[in-house]
Amino acid sequence: MTTPHVPSIKQRKIVRKEKKRLLKDSTVLVALGKQLYPTNIIRAGTLGERKVNSMTSKQYLNQAYRLDQRIQSKLEQVDSLNTLATRATSTLSDMPRNPNRATSKMADVIVKIIDLQNEINKDIDDLVSLKAEIVRAIKSVENKEHQTLLEKRYLCFETWEQIAVDMGYSSRTIYRMHKEATKAIKIKLS
Repeated sequence: MTTPHVPSIKQRKIVRKEKKRLLKDSTVLVALGKQLYPTNIIRAGTLGERKVNSMTSKQYLNQAYRLDQRIQSKLEQVDSLNTLATRATSTLSDMPRNPNRATSKMADVIVKIIDLQNEINKDIDDLVSLKAEIVRAIKSVENKEHQTLLEKRYLCFETWEQIAVDMGYSSRTIYRMHKEATKAIKIKLS
């Protein structure tokens, strides 16, 4: 079972302060887990970095799922490193230690954990920005049912079967609606 990274009190205060500042002029919120983030958290130039021009709308929408998978993988790595770091094994020996060895295995593991947690935090920031971009792209579709379908698939990562049951359609109808929705989506470079 993975344990999520717990930010320090100082980090939480900074995030709360930034969210309050952004929420003053924000109207749309993006869900990431149980947190809500304003869509205007997007920084200029993020769309250009993702090379939107060479992607299909389906590839563009799937980016969030892939990024979420990478975050989950890194969280699992942190969990295994934490397990490794908390293993308390000591070897008692009469043999002298190597004086050239400056760092311990524990310190190496802790450094790896910190680096990985920093990567996770950066990926989460990227995921928030990407989901905000995807929300804007989905909102460009006029049909509300198509919007709902796209949100369930690409923001909530639901399966086709779950979407069909939730929306009250057959799987075949959901596939057809998805095809129509991805054709109608407009990815805007801002």
